[in-house]
Amino acid sequence: MADTGTSTTPRFGVSIVAATFATQGVAIGLSLGAYPVFLASLEAELGINRVQASAGIPLVLAAGALLSPWIGREVDRGSPRKIMFAGVALMVLGLVGIAASDHLALSVALWIGAVGAGHAMLGPIPAMTVLTKWFVARRSTMIAIAAMGTTAGGAVTPPLAEFLIQELGWRAALASLGALAGLIGAPVVWLGIIKRPEDIGRYPDGATEPPPPTPTQGEAASMTHFLRDPRYWLVGSAFALMNGVAISFITHIVAIAAERDISRQEAVLALTTNALCTAAGKIVFGVVTDRLGPRAAGQIATALQTVGWLGVISASDPLAFLTSAALFTFGLGCMIPCQAAFAAGIFGPEHFGRATGLIGLQTMTGALAIPIAVGVAYQHFGNYGLALQVATLGIALPFALFSAVRLPAGQAPRGTPAS
Repeated sequence: MADTGTSTTPRFGVSIVAATFATQGVAIGLSLGAYPVFLASLEAELGINRVQASAGIPLVLAAGALLSPWIGREVDRGSPRKIMFAGVALMVLGLVGIAASDHLALSVALWIGAVGAGHAMLGPIPAMTVLTKWFVARRSTMIAIAAMGTTAGGAVTPPLAEFLIQELGWRAALASLGALAGLIGAPVVWLGIIKRPEDIGRYPDGATEPPPPTPTQGEAASMTHFLRDPRYWLVGSAFALMNGVAISFITHIVAIAAERDISRQEAVLALTTNALCTAAGKIVFGVVTDRLGPRAAGQIATALQTVGWLGVISASDPLAFLTSAALFTFGLGCMIPCQAAFAAGIFGPEHFGRATGLIGLQTMTGALAIPIAVGVAYQHFGNYGLALQVATLGIALPFALFSAVRLPAGQAPRGTPAS
């Protein structure tokens, strides 16, 4: 499925982008995207309450985050195709196994150990690692395009799952989604994933000569190599804050809207609009990152988010609320392309997977801690006012953190000076 030929063309790597688009769609759509549709059925069949069932998505995210450093290391030094194929197998095992299980403990184990691990092994880290090795000049744009697969998977899976439940019942529907993961994921991974263009006699971006060595090429990549670099902490902390506030917003948006006498229907419309804005933001910030570099792209995104967030916490009518929320979530689109560009620019393509895995683990701390903190503040004060005001710092602070990051000489985008 990879492109062939000897000259640089705009179509270089199209099949690699398509394959990683599909794998991310399967990984996210058939796990996180499908879960809400099966929520009520799982509660009824497994005897759990809504609080327990609400832990399903965080558990999968936590499992993926804990595995991220290992996944990153393995795709750097081994075969992304094998890791992703194993991810497909685990997702099939997990979904089909849960469909056949009557035991809560077994279902939880399969959800965390098979679906959680499988979605991480098939999803963004190996996909971004492969794309980083295939592209340089258009790297962030290609990663952003492929990341749209998560949006597509999240949009297509819920109505498909609901249709299957109505036609077949929830168990057969879940087993069918497991089979679909194998039918789509296995051939796409095995035929479409190639670690680097050099494996088929090509070079990144379709060039006819190898690219110059990066400043980090040949350096050791031990754990301390990353942890001793202050840029790892700056970038990871920035994305942890950004991710945590984003998850808080999604989690509490309907309740926040209710405090402003904005109807539930209008709040749900905001969720749909925001998903589209985030998808558009991925593409826009992919291009911006390629042209201006990740630091400038991150600064622009956090500035937009801050303005949008201030609008959200002060809006008193539906149009202002919806517009401000759209601006905030548009800025969220920077996360994937900017994170990938920082990881490649600081640590080099040869260490990209490990760096991205470790940054992902750090980022997940924000996703777990900040939404809970917002909920605790609400319980204590009886409203979201103070919690949302404090969260503004979590949006604005990444601007300063990004500003402090210095990329190695030779890692600036074309036409701009190195930082």
